[in-house]
Amino acid sequence: MALLLGALAGVSYGVADFLGGLASSAWRPERVVAAVQGVGIVVALAVLPFVGSVLAPADVAWGAAAGVAGGLGIVALYRALALGPMNVAAPVAAVVGSVVPVAMGLASGERPGPIAAAGVAFGIVAVSLVGSSPHAEAGGGPRRRVALVAALAGLGLGAATVAFGQT
Repeated sequence: MALLLGALAGVSYGVADFLGGLASSAWRPERVVAAVQGVGIVVALAVLPFVGSVLAPADVAWGAAAGVAGGLGIVALYRALALGPMNVAAPVAAVVGSVVPVAMGLASGERPGPIAAAGVAFGIVAVSLVGSSPHAEAGGGPRRRVALVAALAGLGLGAATVAFGQT
């Protein structure tokens, strides 16, 4: 069951990112995110009575921090997807968003195994290559701009993951 739920979550994230990027090419990303977050809060409030426990104030605060960081990250992701190639924006945001929790874990004393450390290293190299590869425009400027905005998206999404981990 966990594998099925994980697969459904992955598919829904991918579809949401694609549709959000598509919508952001027609509307401002801030407007798209506001609409999506509005729907999300309605769903969360509808599910709240079924949670079955009282939420601790610290958890609510961490959840709010995750919501703000995630919302800002999504705005930046949709902006990056609207600016340029999806094959630059999506992997840069994903790798940076994954590196943030790893960096926080390292700062708090956790030590990943060799395979996890190699994955982080390869991810950083991949992002560097994607962000700096030449593009049809002079100097690859648009691709670099997309990579920078996507990296900001990854920072926000990674910070949201760290905040969620505190709840």
